[in-house]
Amino acid sequence: MLNEATYNVLATVSLLMVAPPLWTLRRVTRSTTMSSAADWSVVAFVGWSLALAVDWLSGATETRWSDQLWYTACVLTLTPFTAALGAKRPGTRVWSVFVIVPLILVLEWPAVSHWDGTWPPGRLVLESPALAAMGLVLVMGTGNYLGTRYAWPVLGIACGIPLLLAPLSEHAFHWAFPAEFWRATACGCLALSILRIRWKSARRPPQTGLERVWTDFRDLYGIAWARRVQEQINTTAHQEHWTIRLDFQGLVQESGAPADTLSALDMSRIERALRWSLRRFVDPGWITARLGSQDLAATTPDSGEGIQA
Repeated sequence: MLNEATYNVLATVSLLMVAPPLWTLRRVTRSTTMSSAADWSVVAFVGWSLALAVDWLSGATETRWSDQLWYTACVLTLTPFTAALGAKRPGTRVWSVFVIVPLILVLEWPAVSHWDGTWPPGRLVLESPALAAMGLVLVMGTGNYLGTRYAWPVLGIACGIPLLLAPLSEHAFHWAFPAEFWRATACGCLALSILRIRWKSARRPPQTGLERVWTDFRDLYGIAWARRVQEQINTTAHQEHWTIRLDFQGLVQESGAPADTLSALDMSRIERALRWSLRRFVDPGWITARLGSQDLAATTPDSGEGIQA
């Protein structure tokens, strides 16, 4: 079995690998409401880094501060996924203040309760209700990405949280390994998952035009918002008797013909519908950059149909 210093070195290397993709994430989400989730990702990364720094400084004789900070890192890891569920204009900042911050305070209560007047605080031991609360928020947040391009990397991040909680649990999950083992493994899961997200982003499916707009939005925002947008567009399509529908995987024609055989008028209709539905999530330039030469809404005469602003 490796010693404490070796585990800390492995954890440090893993977190150093996370930093560049997080910077890229902040850049690519700048023109979307997911910039809030990217900011919370940075906050979570800082939480992991501070906890690891305390591990380096405290040594094996004093773990109480380390336990508190690693638990806080777990709580902060949930915030980007929670931010994604509220990533819609104009309420993104309100969501952070009135949902995410209270969530942090509620989940932090088991740790705060161990501050019983002693200094430093008592040893942190998480009971089943606290673990269940963390698990519920974790499932709600990460489950939003099931069925998307990033499903497996997100599940990898989700696995890191139970690994961090194992040394803090009242159950004997950690009897065979020291806390440093679980934390180094969690850092490794985080690094591999973030790198996998970056790899998948760089090697997206060979789609262009409206298909790429839809898949990029679906994979970035998750199934909760994708289903809402899908319902809005399909409601308009039904009301105006279009021959095309928006499936979770992309555009489909009712006749079963390939979507790439659509006329310019049909493509213009669906583009206007997408632009209208996505206006509270992304800037117009985000859509235009993915459409490329297929920006039909700007070139096709308005037929009087479609969603109007």
